[in-house]
Amino acid sequence: MASCVVYLFLLFLSGNKLYSNTAGMNKEIFSGENFHYGEQFRGNNIVESYNTFTTTYALSFGNDFAKWRYGGLLRSMYPHFFSYDIWGKQFYHFGRRVSFEEIASDRPVMIRGTNLTGGYADDLVLGEKIASFPEGDRIYELLGVKP
Repeated sequence: MASCVVYLFLLFLSGNKLYSNTAGMNKEIFSGENFHYGEQFRGNNIVESYNTFTTTYALSFGNDFAKWRYGGLLRSMYPHFFSYDIWGKQFYHFGRRVSFEEIASDRPVMIRGTNLTGGYADDLVLGEKIASFPEGDRIYELLGVKP
């Protein structure tokens, strides 16, 4: 059932452009490889963590339940999107485990989430807070991972 839901959602996305307005608060634009959060974040790799209200995080979550069946397709559609598992302390690119060094190898990294400063992400080195959203999400520069 979960893979059917993910497949239908991916079919919906196959038009290559999705304009979504998350609770009317922040517009995100997805357009093939030109994924961006708007001009402010163009050229950054984006890491999203648990409880982030975005379409890409929802796709990642659904792909997990579909046993990573759509990982290759999603990685090609969103090459600059990554997720962070706050419990397992791991980074993923649609089911494929990646290191911070891989994510940061070619461009600056931003992380978005709601539980980034309360102990769940105490292994991350956060820089300046870049943005806050009314639903509780925050975006920080992600500078590294503590040893």
